[in-house]
Amino acid sequence: MANWFKEEIEQFGTTVDASIQKASIEIQRHVDKIGDDLNVQRTLTKTDVKELIDYAATRFGESIDTRVQTAKVEIANLVTEKVGEVRRELTAAADEQKQSAIRNATIAIGTAVAIGVLSLGYRKYLHGEIDLLFVFRATLGALAAGHIVWLARNYIFRYIGLNETQRSLVIAGTQYLGALRPKGAIGHILLLSTVAMCWLTLNFWQELKIFFHTIAG
Repeated sequence: MANWFKEEIEQFGTTVDASIQKASIEIQRHVDKIGDDLNVQRTLTKTDVKELIDYAATRFGESIDTRVQTAKVEIANLVTEKVGEVRRELTAAADEQKQSAIRNATIAIGTAVAIGVLSLGYRKYLHGEIDLLFVFRATLGALAAGHIVWLARNYIFRYIGLNETQRSLVIAGTQYLGALRPKGAIGHILLLSTVAMCWLTLNFWQELKIFFHTIAG
Protein backbone atom coordinates (compact mmCIF):
# COMPACT_ATOMS: atom_id res chain seq x y z
CA MET A 1 0.00 0.00 0.00
CA ALA A 2 2.81 2.35 0.87
CA ASN A 3 4.56 1.51 -2.33
CA TRP A 4 1.37 2.24 -4.29
CA PHE A 5 1.06 5.73 -2.77
CA LYS A 6 4.73 6.33 -3.42
CA GLU A 7 4.35 5.37 -7.07
CA GLU A 8 1.25 7.50 -7.46
CA ILE A 9 2.99 10.48 -5.88
CA GLU A 10 6.02 10.05 -8.10
CA GLN A 11 3.81 9.67 -11.16
CA PHE A 12 1.84 12.81 -10.15
CA GLY A 13 5.09 14.72 -9.65
CA THR A 14 6.33 13.57 -13.03
CA THR A 15 3.05 14.60 -14.62
CA VAL A 16 3.16 17.99 -12.90
CA ASP A 17 6.75 18.53 -13.96
CA ALA A 18 5.85 17.64 -17.54
CA SER A 19 2.88 19.96 -17.47
CA ILE A 20 4.95 22.78 -16.03
CA GLN A 21 7.64 22.22 -18.63
CA LYS A 22 5.08 22.14 -21.42
CA ALA A 23 3.42 25.27 -20.07
CA SER A 24 6.79 27.01 -19.86
CA ILE A 25 7.57 26.10 -23.45
CA GLU A 26 4.15 27.30 -24.60
CA ILE A 27 4.46 30.55 -22.67
CA GLN A 28 7.93 31.15 -24.10
CA ARG A 29 6.60 30.50 -27.59
CA HIS A 30 3.80 32.99 -27.08
CA VAL A 31 6.24 35.52 -25.62
CA ASP A 32 8.54 35.10 -28.61
CA LYS A 33 5.60 35.48 -31.00
CA ILE A 34 4.41 38.60 -29.20
CA GLY A 35 7.93 40.03 -29.32
CA ASP A 36 8.19 39.33 -33.04
CA ASP A 37 4.78 40.94 -33.61
CA LEU A 38 5.84 43.98 -31.60
CA ASN A 39 9.03 44.31 -33.64
CA VAL A 40 7.07 44.08 -36.88
CA GLN A 41 4.51 46.57 -35.57
CA ARG A 42 7.27 48.99 -34.58
CA THR A 43 8.79 48.79 -38.07
CA LEU A 44 5.43 49.41 -39.71
CA THR A 45 4.71 52.34 -37.42
CA LYS A 46 8.01 54.05 -38.28
CA THR A 47 7.40 53.54 -41.97
CA ASP A 48 3.86 54.81 -41.70
CA VAL A 49 5.01 57.85 -39.75
CA LYS A 50 7.68 58.58 -42.35
CA GLU A 51 5.17 58.27 -45.16
CA LEU A 52 2.74 60.51 -43.31
CA ILE A 53 5.46 63.11 -42.77
CA ASP A 54 6.45 62.98 -46.43
CA TYR A 55 2.81 63.27 -47.50
CA ALA A 56 2.19 66.17 -45.15
CA ALA A 57 5.33 67.95 -46.37
CA THR A 58 4.29 67.43 -49.99
CA ARG A 59 0.78 68.69 -49.38
CA PHE A 60 2.09 71.65 -47.39
CA GLY A 61 4.48 72.57 -50.19
CA GLU A 62 1.72 72.30 -52.78
CA SER A 63 -0.57 74.44 -50.62
CA ILE A 64 2.15 77.09 -50.18
CA ASP A 65 2.87 77.11 -53.92
CA THR A 66 -0.84 77.48 -54.68
CA ARG A 67 -1.23 80.32 -52.19
CA VAL A 68 1.88 82.09 -53.49
CA GLN A 69 0.67 81.78 -57.08
CA THR A 70 -2.78 83.04 -56.11
CA ALA A 71 -1.24 85.95 -54.21
CA LYS A 72 0.92 86.83 -57.23
CA VAL A 73 -2.12 86.88 -59.50
CA GLU A 74 -4.16 88.95 -57.03
CA ILE A 75 -1.31 91.43 -56.49
CA ALA A 76 -0.74 91.74 -60.24
CA ASN A 77 -4.45 92.35 -60.83
CA LEU A 78 -4.57 94.87 -57.98
CA VAL A 79 -1.52 96.74 -59.26
CA THR A 80 -2.92 96.75 -62.79
CA GLU A 81 -6.27 98.03 -61.53
CA LYS A 82 -4.69 100.77 -59.41
CA VAL A 83 -2.36 101.83 -62.22
CA GLY A 84 -5.35 101.99 -64.54
CA GLU A 85 -7.27 104.12 -62.04
CA VAL A 86 -4.34 106.49 -61.57
CA ARG A 87 -3.86 106.71 -65.33
CA ARG A 88 -7.54 107.46 -65.87
CA GLU A 89 -7.49 110.10 -63.12
CA LEU A 90 -4.36 111.71 -64.57
CA THR A 91 -5.86 111.66 -68.05
CA ALA A 92 -9.10 113.18 -66.79
CA ALA A 93 -7.17 115.84 -64.85
CA ALA A 94 -5.02 116.63 -67.90
CA ASP A 95 -8.10 116.88 -70.12
CA GLU A 96 -9.81 119.12 -67.60
CA GLN A 97 -6.71 121.30 -67.40
CA LYS A 98 -6.54 121.56 -71.17
CA GLN A 99 -10.21 122.43 -71.42
CA SER A 100 -9.86 125.00 -68.66
CA ALA A 101 -6.83 126.55 -70.37
CA ILE A 102 -8.70 126.66 -73.68
CA ARG A 103 -11.72 128.29 -72.02
CA ASN A 104 -9.52 130.83 -70.25
CA ALA A 105 -7.63 131.65 -73.44
CA THR A 106 -10.88 131.95 -75.40
CA ILE A 107 -12.36 134.31 -72.82
CA ALA A 108 -9.18 136.40 -72.66
CA ILE A 109 -8.87 136.64 -76.45
CA GLY A 110 -12.56 137.39 -76.82
CA THR A 111 -12.33 140.13 -74.21
CA ALA A 112 -9.25 141.63 -75.85
CA VAL A 113 -10.85 141.60 -79.30
CA ALA A 114 -14.07 143.09 -77.95
CA ILE A 115 -12.25 145.90 -76.16
CA GLY A 116 -10.10 146.56 -79.20
CA VAL A 117 -13.14 146.76 -81.48
CA LEU A 118 -14.96 149.03 -79.02
CA SER A 119 -11.93 151.32 -78.75
CA LEU A 120 -11.57 151.58 -82.51
CA GLY A 121 -15.30 152.16 -82.92
CA TYR A 122 -15.27 154.82 -80.22
CA ARG A 123 -12.29 156.56 -81.84
CA LYS A 124 -13.89 156.41 -85.25
CA TYR A 125 -17.19 157.73 -83.93
CA LEU A 126 -15.66 160.67 -82.04
CA HIS A 127 -12.75 161.69 -84.24
CA GLY A 128 -13.61 160.17 -87.59
CA GLU A 129 -10.07 158.89 -88.13
CA ILE A 130 -7.89 156.09 -86.83
CA ASP A 131 -4.13 156.47 -86.75
CA LEU A 132 -1.49 153.82 -86.19
CA LEU A 133 -0.61 155.11 -82.73
CA PHE A 134 -4.20 154.74 -81.57
CA VAL A 135 -4.34 151.20 -82.95
CA PHE A 136 -1.21 150.37 -80.96
CA ARG A 137 -2.66 151.93 -77.81
CA ALA A 138 -5.95 150.11 -78.29
CA THR A 139 -4.08 146.84 -78.78
CA LEU A 140 -2.13 147.30 -75.55
CA GLY A 141 -5.30 148.16 -73.66
CA ALA A 142 -7.11 145.15 -75.09
CA LEU A 143 -4.23 142.83 -74.21
CA ALA A 144 -4.10 144.19 -70.66
CA ALA A 145 -7.86 143.80 -70.22
CA GLY A 146 -7.83 140.29 -71.65
CA HIS A 147 -4.95 139.29 -69.41
CA ILE A 148 -6.74 140.70 -66.36
CA VAL A 149 -9.91 138.77 -67.23
CA TRP A 150 -7.90 135.58 -67.74
CA LEU A 151 -6.13 136.01 -64.39
CA ALA A 152 -9.34 136.80 -62.55
CA ARG A 153 -11.19 133.80 -63.95
CA ASN A 154 -8.22 131.48 -63.39
CA TYR A 155 -7.72 132.43 -59.75
CA ILE A 156 -11.45 132.55 -58.96
CA PHE A 157 -12.06 129.03 -60.27
CA ARG A 158 -8.90 127.78 -58.59
CA TYR A 159 -10.09 129.26 -55.31
CA ILE A 160 -13.55 127.71 -55.73
CA GLY A 161 -11.94 124.29 -56.23
CA LEU A 162 -10.12 124.45 -52.89
CA ASN A 163 -11.43 122.91 -49.69
CA GLU A 164 -12.12 124.92 -46.54
CA THR A 165 -8.65 124.42 -45.07
CA GLN A 166 -6.91 125.44 -48.29
CA ARG A 167 -9.13 128.50 -48.61
CA SER A 168 -8.22 129.56 -45.08
CA LEU A 169 -4.53 129.12 -45.89
CA VAL A 170 -4.90 131.18 -49.05
CA ILE A 171 -6.65 133.98 -47.17
CA ALA A 172 -3.96 133.94 -44.48
CA GLY A 173 -1.19 133.71 -47.05
CA THR A 174 -2.33 136.76 -48.99
CA GLN A 175 -1.05 138.87 -46.10
CA TYR A 176 2.49 138.02 -47.17
CA LEU A 177 4.01 138.78 -50.53
CA GLY A 178 5.93 135.51 -50.47
CA ALA A 179 2.68 133.60 -50.70
CA LEU A 180 2.18 134.96 -54.21
CA ARG A 181 5.49 133.74 -55.59
CA PRO A 182 4.79 130.01 -55.97
CA LYS A 183 1.83 130.66 -58.24
CA GLY A 184 3.69 133.19 -60.40
CA ALA A 185 1.57 136.18 -59.38
CA ILE A 186 4.64 138.42 -59.23
CA GLY A 187 5.29 137.81 -62.92
CA HIS A 188 1.71 138.62 -63.82
CA ILE A 189 1.80 141.79 -61.73
CA LEU A 190 5.02 142.93 -63.43
CA LEU A 191 3.60 142.16 -66.86
CA LEU A 192 0.38 144.04 -66.16
CA SER A 193 2.33 146.95 -64.68
CA THR A 194 4.51 147.15 -67.80
CA VAL A 195 1.50 147.05 -70.12
CA ALA A 196 -0.30 149.66 -68.01
CA MET A 197 2.74 151.96 -68.04
CA CYS A 198 3.04 151.64 -71.80
CA TRP A 199 -0.67 152.33 -72.22
CA LEU A 200 -0.55 155.38 -69.94
CA THR A 201 2.54 156.67 -71.71
CA LEU A 202 0.94 156.36 -75.13
CA ASN A 203 -2.39 157.84 -74.07
CA PHE A 204 -1.13 160.63 -71.83
CA TRP A 205 2.23 161.40 -73.38
CA GLN A 206 1.65 165.15 -73.62
CA GLU A 207 0.36 165.38 -70.04
CA LEU A 208 3.30 163.33 -68.76
CA LYS A 209 5.71 165.47 -70.78
CA ILE A 210 4.31 168.65 -69.25
CA PHE A 211 4.35 167.07 -65.78
CA PHE A 212 7.99 166.01 -65.98
CA HIS A 213 8.95 169.36 -67.56
CA THR A 214 7.27 171.15 -64.62
CA ILE A 215 9.16 169.01 -62.12
CA ALA A 216 12.46 169.55 -63.91
CA GLY A 217 11.86 173.29 -64.14
